[in-house]
Amino acid sequence: MDRPARDRQGAADFGVEVLSPSDRSVEVEARIQDDRNAGVRLIWAVNPSARTVTEYGSRKRVRVPTDADTLDGQDAAPGCSARVAEQFE
Repeated sequence: MDRPARDRQGAADFGVEVLSPSDRSVEVEARIQDDRNAGVRLIWAVNPSARTVTEYGSRKRVRVPTDADTLDGQDAAPGCSARVAEQFE
């Protein structure tokens, strides 16, 4: 899948990837890996169909919080927080 080149310098600190029903897991993983390789420090992958959020932090840190948990922007997005359950209301 070819994606248009982005006209920007450097990487964002924080990104949100909202999955659609037509997304294949291999494509999503490739996009997330591309972002991580570019230097994105924190990614929230939101899957509305499954009502889950997967949080990708450091290279080795992947977390799937429950509905009762709160997402935290950490040092990549200070002050950004959201309850997981509220993302699907």
